[in-house]
Amino acid sequence: MMQELVSGSSYNYKNKCMLLEAEMFSSRLEDTKARQAYTESIQASIHSGFIHEQGLAAELFGKHCLRFGDHACALHYFRQALQCYKLWGCLLKVDS
Repeated sequence: MMQELVSGSSYNYKNKCMLLEAEMFSSRLEDTKARQAYTESIQASIHSGFIHEQGLAAELFGKHCLRFGDHACALHYFRQALQCYKLWGCLLKVDS
């Protein structure tokens, strides 16, 4: 069903579909596939102008990287998420 939404409106749904796929890959410990899907989700969010969803994808990517012991990568994506949340105006998330 998600693929049908993407084909109907890639602008609105591609980033969401890719984020769900990334989370599924991450939960199955498929690191390479998860990283690719997180990256695609972030890129689709940027393309669509969904700064809050870019932040969410970056935050979850950071958590994925931590799970695999990649602390440098995790820090990069946590910083990206923080910047997105600041731009979006979500101060509660930024201050936590």
